[in-house]
Amino acid sequence: MGASDQVVFEQLATAIDDWTVQLQAAHEELGETFASAIARAGSRAQQAQGGPEPPSGEINALREELAARDARIVALGHEVAELRANEAAACAECEALRRALEHAREQLAAHSPERFEELEHLLAEERDHAGVLEAQLNQAREECERLRMQSDAPDPIVTDRAAPTGASHIPAFDAKGHKRRMGEILVDLGVLTHDQLMEILDEQIADPQRRFGALVVERGHTDEELVARILAAQSRLPFVRLSEIDIDTKVLGKITPQLARTRRCVPIAIEDDRLRVAMANPLDLIAVEDIEITTKLRVEPVVAMLGEIEAALDSYYGGR
Repeated sequence: MGASDQVVFEQLATAIDDWTVQLQAAHEELGETFASAIARAGSRAQQAQGGPEPPSGEINALREELAARDARIVALGHEVAELRANEAAACAECEALRRALEHAREQLAAHSPERFEELEHLLAEERDHAGVLEAQLNQAREECERLRMQSDAPDPIVTDRAAPTGASHIPAFDAKGHKRRMGEILVDLGVLTHDQLMEILDEQIADPQRRFGALVVERGHTDEELVARILAAQSRLPFVRLSEIDIDTKVLGKITPQLARTRRCVPIAIEDDRLRVAMANPLDLIAVEDIEITTKLRVEPVVAMLGEIEAALDSYYGGR
């Protein structure tokens, strides 16, 4: 109960007490008035010496007034009792509210709003992390299945002639077998400095739709082939030069020109129920799924340079 509430209840109790005292005084005054009227009536009767009876009308009126006053006093007494009961109930309710408020303050002190926000943020991060892990797990399952199938088939044509500097050994994974980021690999290969890496990352943050490898090539730090080779090493997939292989028209017919251009891919070989497809982004699972649904074949991705894929599309499927 607050200090202001306590003052109000004390004032209310004082007013009720004063009211009770006034009612008692009025009752006593009315009794005295009635006794005085009776005495005056008796005096007149004695003075009349056998004359007419005392004026009973005045006495009856006083009696009725006294009865009405008594009834009013009783009613007011009931109201006072009810007010006192309400006062006690209100005091109890205020005390319960005060205790609840103190408990809430203790909880708020123990768990501040900043802490709640921090916990919610951590929960959201954990959910995002779980989603990323699930996506990586699904991707790993897909890679394991493709690698298993590739182990049973002859290797596609892979050429290493005039490979870019540093491409002979690409450190795509760390000592624990975790895939490294392309920027880290390029720094280790001496292609990028740390400052150049930070500049490109800032640019990618400003425009998330741009791919890191494309930005590196556009800035002139390396060529498209090294970026494609790094992507192939990260994906544990072969790298091919489309400009150095001939593709059977029967294989090309497995994918429509529209699908090939939409997904930026070129089929290069077919064996049994497996279709080997050159892609600039072999981790585009949606593209892989579209091709498998359309061709009714299992797709084995290989990595090729985007420039060579676009040139092959124009050469084999005709210009737009």
